[in-house]
Amino acid sequence: MFASLDAAKEADLRTFYRDRYVGSGIILSIVGDVDQARVMEQVESLFGGIPKGARPNYDRPRTAADTAPEQVLETMHGKANVDFVYGEASGLRRTDPDWEAAIVANAALGQSAMTSRIGKRVRDTEGLSYNLFSRFLLSDYYDGVWMTDVAVAPQNAAKALRSTLDEIQRYSREGISEDEMEVAKSYFAGNYQVRLGSNAGVAFSLTYAEKYGYGPRYLDEFPARVRAVTRDQVNKVIRDRIRPDKLHLVVAGDFDEIPQ
Repeated sequence: MFASLDAAKEADLRTFYRDRYVGSGIILSIVGDVDQARVMEQVESLFGGIPKGARPNYDRPRTAADTAPEQVLETMHGKANVDFVYGEASGLRRTDPDWEAAIVANAALGQSAMTSRIGKRVRDTEGLSYNLFSRFLLSDYYDGVWMTDVAVAPQNAAKALRSTLDEIQRYSREGISEDEMEVAKSYFAGNYQVRLGSNAGVAFSLTYAEKYGYGPRYLDEFPARVRAVTRDQVNKVIRDRIRPDKLHLVVAGDFDEIPQ
């Protein structure tokens, strides 16, 4: 990354700006008791001069490939704590039909340090970490990295590494339980509807839905889509997109080698 930054020229920045800071790439959501005509005048005065350009394309060719897992140590002398990440390119896109099943699958495994499988094992049972989470990330332009991030004290790193991977492997074998699935579905559907109780929440949700081409109807559809997810769908996501044998590992801390 740093090499590419050092190599960047003024012309590269201008090209980037010209291609991306365009009218077709802007989504503006305004929610509240406003005068529509007046708002449109203000929008035109502020943004009317921006070139139209082209709308970002989120339907790009898939690039995820099965690569041999790698382990990387980033030595950071003097760092008090250790962070490690297990992750892989899952192939998931935000517009894929199994998106809702994927977020439910992730929730039971590592969404919360308080209630997830990894959280209960590494944080509660073994007392190794207070800060951990897992997510599907970069699912718009990239192929949905699935990753889990755990922060620990140096003396706990080796055990936490083993316990985290063991819990991922066990989840891959067992799949999600009915209770775990219902809790996750209730959380995502309910939290989404609560967010729609404010103007800011509605504006954010409208913008997010429009970004992926779903339109305003998605605000009503999303909770129903989550609640319709089945256990078979979730377990298929676990098999297809959370694969313990494909996980890369990155460790950042004051070590000369990865703790074993």
